Amino acid sequence: MIKSGILRAIVMIVRTAEIMAALSLIVGVLLNFANVVGRYVFSAPIPWAEEVMVFLMIAGVFLGAGAITLRGAHIRMDLAVQFLSPRMQRILDVVAHVGFIVTATALIWIAYPVIAQLYAFDQRSEAIRIPVAFPHSVVPIGLGIMILAAIARLIDAKVAGLSPGIPEDIEADLAPGRQQKPVA
Repeated sequence: MIKSGILRAIVMIVRTAEIMAALSLIVGVLLNFANVVGRYVFSAPIPWAEEVMVFLMIAGVFLGAGAITLRGAHIRMDLAVQFLSPRMQRILDVVAHVGFIVTATALIWIAYPVIAQLYAFDQRSEAIRIPVAFPHSVVPIGLGIMILAAIARLIDAKVAGLSPGIPEDIEADLAPGRQQKPVA
């Protein structure tokens, strides 16, 4: 029960971040459209549009990466792995998840003092003059969400088979449009 509650909480966090990522990308596309119309139709481009679009794109990538991690949909180099036994493949998958968690944790650890310094110095972006600590913070936040997703996949690992995955009912919560397999 606790395990299911933890997984559901992680899925809610990931789903919220995924929605924020989608909204960031949609707003970026709309802003780009408005800038193109302003530039070529009215000869009045939006001076801050490109900077905001970059920030929105970064937010879209890093906030959306948690959902990719939770689904296990990252690009993998698995040519050599396919020749291993299924048990060795599962073990390697667990090792890869743990390796990612360690690496992402180190990146967050390194990013924190940099972002704190940007905030302390009140460094601001060129066009919209917001503190650059805010858009830079999206990177460690996204990595943190990815860590949670990787932990969820490890929590759900079948102890005997070491097979990381997410239960179908929780994965269905993550992707409401997907078809669920019938229960036999």
